[in-house]
Amino acid sequence: ELGNLQSIVARNIRIILEMPEGVRPVEVMGHPEVVFKNNRAELVLHEHYAAQQRGFLIRCEVLKPQGKSQELARVTLRYQDEVAGVSREDSMPAARNGRRMRRVPWPV
Repeated sequence: ELGNLQSIVARNIRIILEMPEGVRPVEVMGHPEVVFKNNRAELVLHEHYAAQQRGFLIRCEVLKPQGKSQELARVTLRYQDEVAGVSREDSMPAARNGRRMRRVPWPV
């Protein structure tokens, strides 16, 4: 059991955050090293272990509200899958529905 917790399942992880026009990024909370430039930022994680969970909270300001539902960011995940031995990439929107933010689930 302990061996599974220490198994590396992903390496060279890049989480790319891209905010659309009308959404101003403020910060990735707890990560002052992440700087947005032209509404884009990248988080770099070196390794991810089996059974490990990570979460990031991105604070932003909506300058141009667009009804009840609105895309706040495009989130792209790139990583080396150590189990399958291949590189992977996935992208999905982070959106709000009303005043609630939707969580972005990831396969890693």
